[in-house]
Amino acid sequence: MILRMIFLIFPKGADGRLQKIMAESDELTMDKALENVAHRVRQKPNIQQYRRSWKGKSAKPNHVFRGAYGKLSILPSMCQDGTPVLALTGTADSDTENTVTSELLMRNPVKLFVSPNRVNLRLSVHKVPRLNMLKHLDWLVDMIKQHGKDTPKTIIFCDTLYSVASVMNYMTMTLGEGAFHPRNSRKHEHCLLGIFHSLSLKEYKERLLLSFNGQGLRRVAIATTALSMGVNFPDVRYVVHFGPARNLLDFHQQAGRAGWDGNPSDIIVLFYGRQLSHCEDDIRSFLKNY
Repeated sequence: MILRMIFLIFPKGADGRLQKIMAESDELTMDKALENVAHRVRQKPNIQQYRRSWKGKSAKPNHVFRGAYGKLSILPSMCQDGTPVLALTGTADSDTENTVTSELLMRNPVKLFVSPNRVNLRLSVHKVPRLNMLKHLDWLVDMIKQHGKDTPKTIIFCDTLYSVASVMNYMTMTLGEGAFHPRNSRKHEHCLLGIFHSLSLKEYKERLLLSFNGQGLRRVAIATTALSMGVNFPDVRYVVHFGPARNLLDFHQQAGRAGWDGNPSDIIVLFYGRQLSHCEDDIRSFLKNY
């Protein structure tokens, strides 16, 4: 599970007026970013003290957060007591909410919730035989053959690197020369398919991100949840879950990549029964009763 959160801190400046300082959760892993925030609030943090305070603690992050989220408490320690703080996130369950309010030392915070429902997204769920699962991507193969470089942007989320490789190999072999533009090319940069996961080479990640932002040929991203955070591609028309997300929070995060421009978009879930044993109760109940 990967989350991103933005924090707005409002310390008083030298003139007594409130300033606005923004920090993102990813920045919290870097001492330099912490020092920059501290400089702006005119306090110098003891970074060595901060490092020592975490030495010896479990390296395993809270099951809701990556390591950066467990270090939120450094932010209020830089500010005077009573400094206003605003935390914003697009996805949060009760565990996330409790961790944020606790680590940021929020006392009786005002909580505002907005429904994640987006009427331009259409959801379909398909329980399929395990051995035929890849065949249920043939509609996408046909669409690529027909539209080539004008294929609507699509993200296929896989729960394992093995699934990423299986989907990429199946689609590449099934498409043949149709996987490239121009069709007679075999250059990697001319492939309409791309993969994205935590172990992908930086240049491959950048090429896919540029394409999905309108500056390249990639039309289909085959990815892990690494692509579900911190990216807002405006015109993704299809999100395919090749296997169920581990929980509803993951599902919302991944499905939310579709239809940012407000146009109709599809969320398609493909799974076979045994995969549900690896899911939390909320997603298991959701798929069984959909």
